[in-house]
Amino acid sequence: MQNQVRIIAGKWRQKKISFLDGQNIRPTPSRSRETIFNWLAPIILDATCLDLFAGSGIMGFEALSRGAKSVYFNEKNLKSLHLIKDHAKKLTQEKSNTVFLNYNIPAKNQIQHHFDVVFLDPSFNQNLIPISINWLVKSNLVSKDTYIVYEAEKPIKDLYKDFVLIKEKKTKETFYGYGFLSLSALAKG
Repeated sequence: MQNQVRIIAGKWRQKKISFLDGQNIRPTPSRSRETIFNWLAPIILDATCLDLFAGSGIMGFEALSRGAKSVYFNEKNLKSLHLIKDHAKKLTQEKSNTVFLNYNIPAKNQIQHHFDVVFLDPSFNQNLIPISINWLVKSNLVSKDTYIVYEAEKPIKDLYKDFVLIKEKKTKETFYGYGFLSLSALAKG
């Protein structure tokens, strides 16, 4: 069975993105996405983005819809990844603005630059935010100018102390926000 979520703004406004039911996929709600992308408005245009735990791909598609130059989608669930690829084909003919990472090949062998924006929304209660941030730093995929957008079960400072928070909000079930890594965190890489 498939569920759907809508892109809320930009050139693909109101287009539906489907995702598989029962795959532990938790698309960022439209109200949270609207807030996040309002925060990112001066940053997202022509940005190169990484949707690290893509799930439905909605954050990456929302970024592209609002003018991001390219989005790299990373999703280990092959069924979900195939759906994301199908949506990318339907939404855009420009193959250069969507890239699909091979989960089994180290990212540093697939990407030779830093990202402007990283969307980080892993499964909850598995300590994946600090693991993911450390991986991003060690793989040299982030710099002092990279913004990290997250959604988590706790405030980011409870999950990663070397994060410089710009904005954070709380819903009933999640915390979401954005910021960047401190220079001391980047130096550890």
